[in-house]
Amino acid sequence: MEKINEKGEGLNNSGQSNVVDVDGVILDNNQVGSLDQQDKDVPRKESLENNSDEPSRIPKEHRDYPCPYIHDIKSNFERDVEIDNRASSNEMRVTDNKFFGRVFTVIGVPFEDVRYSMENFKIVNELVAKLPPGCHAAKVAQIEGVDVPVEFHNIPGVPSKKLYGKIVFDKYGGMKKNPEVKELWEVQAIFKGASEKNRFAVLYQGWKSVHMFDVDADYLTQKCKTLYGITVARNEFVDVLKSKVSDKEKKALIELEQFMTPAFEEEISNRYWVLQDLTYFHSKIQQECGQGNIHYMCFSGPATPLPSYTFVTQHVMQETVLSKCIQETRRLDKTTQNKALRNGPSTQPSTQPRATPCENPEWCKCNLVYASMIRHNSFGKKTKLCIPDKMGRLQNLDKHKLGDEYVVVECDSECGCSRNCPRRQLQNGGQKMLVIMCEDEAKGFELVAGENIHAGELIGELVGELFLTPQQEGDPTGSPVAKRSKPNNSSPLDRTLQLKMKNGPFYKTFSVFNPNMAIVSRQIGNAMRFIHHSANPNAVFIETLSRLIHKTPIIPRMAVYASEDIVIGDKITAFFHASSDLVGDSHE
Repeated sequence: MEKINEKGEGLNNSGQSNVVDVDGVILDNNQVGSLDQQDKDVPRKESLENNSDEPSRIPKEHRDYPCPYIHDIKSNFERDVEIDNRASSNEMRVTDNKFFGRVFTVIGVPFEDVRYSMENFKIVNELVAKLPPGCHAAKVAQIEGVDVPVEFHNIPGVPSKKLYGKIVFDKYGGMKKNPEVKELWEVQAIFKGASEKNRFAVLYQGWKSVHMFDVDADYLTQKCKTLYGITVARNEFVDVLKSKVSDKEKKALIELEQFMTPAFEEEISNRYWVLQDLTYFHSKIQQECGQGNIHYMCFSGPATPLPSYTFVTQHVMQETVLSKCIQETRRLDKTTQNKALRNGPSTQPSTQPRATPCENPEWCKCNLVYASMIRHNSFGKKTKLCIPDKMGRLQNLDKHKLGDEYVVVECDSECGCSRNCPRRQLQNGGQKMLVIMCEDEAKGFELVAGENIHAGELIGELVGELFLTPQQEGDPTGSPVAKRSKPNNSSPLDRTLQLKMKNGPFYKTFSVFNPNMAIVSRQIGNAMRFIHHSANPNAVFIETLSRLIHKTPIIPRMAVYASEDIVIGDKITAFFHASSDLVGDSHE
């Protein structure tokens, strides 16, 4: 191993006992007040019309019919000046604006709607997987590098080539030979195992493992603070795993996640390095949005399929689906207009005491939005509003039962609070370190807590392709649907039926906002797609009304909250089905 010196606020209210009001609103000890309980004032869906005073500019041919899944996802590793100029350094970027890039991607033809803003939507002709900012070396490698093993090709957003050999090293191996050299030595991962004290073995983005170097600890702690902190957290997680294992061979595999050896550096075709790429690129995408890191680890046999999907932090949808969301938003807004809210006009603060931890409680509209919009699901069943405490944690989720319709309403621009408000958890995204890990080839990859998670804390958001499904005939809430399958070329209806043949988070339906929409995360998604089923879960899916700006369409969203305390190293599970004879749930 060569040696070099340098490379490269809540609201404090009076306490009361925890209660659940007659409308199912969960109130913690610091919350007081109640909601308007006149159910007769809540208009039913079938009694409302979708018309509005202003004409919609949504093409009629794009309304109210199922659309095909998004199959053709391309990767583009060409230099993108707009993206690359934002960040290119050894320090993993932590953007000041946590909401940067967190826009919904819509595939279709751009259109406008006179009532709603489209600034949170990016309309494109096709979905393209790109590298996050600061990945210049990976893009150069795709042009000048050598192929990784063919079985590791075609992972969306992950380059299939690496810089390797004397020619490219002579070209880019010295800081003064080429003005772009510094960009080509971005630290990707840090390991123990250097040949001298106070040094670490460093893997560089875009380079094969044989080009690892020993780097001074002082340099890494000063110039790569974020990545060094991630390394410390990873090592703590690995130590927990090792403490649970007695088998020496398995413990040695686990130790490779933190301790590098010269012999292993030479195994350039090992799948381990692909998982390191997934860890790095997906964590960079998360970091761009102010969310927690993701680590991929595999301790099963070489036959275990690697995760292969397009990583996103917000939903992707066809233009048809966005059009349907706009229609549904108009219906919900119509509901609000028809109900006499007890706090008077929205231009005046409310005199009604309400249970809310909002930074601006007098102006907070969340509970009233719940009362007027989603007190019942689409089938007339009463929902239960979960209100966070001043720490942003939902209360009493351990009492969640099969069939319960829990919902969360988050603050928007009308509440007048900041982005640090406790009622903006989903808008800020999951902050916890998560590990996507495989210990058993039969089970596949599972989601594991990389740090302690308190009951009621947000774990993340289940995202993927927001899909318009065929019409449902009954209330699905008695048996929650969370299904998955592999894609094929059949019709949308056939594929939906096939998705429902298996259980898992690859297919998750809504029942409150729109029963004809589902999240399909087989090809497009995030870490939440690796949550497995359990009869004794420690997490729960909750439909959430969350929009940063009030005058934007409501997009159905699904948050994942911890229903009990989850300890570092514990698997994160949810309840998907009541039957034990469904098809197995291996994840690939």
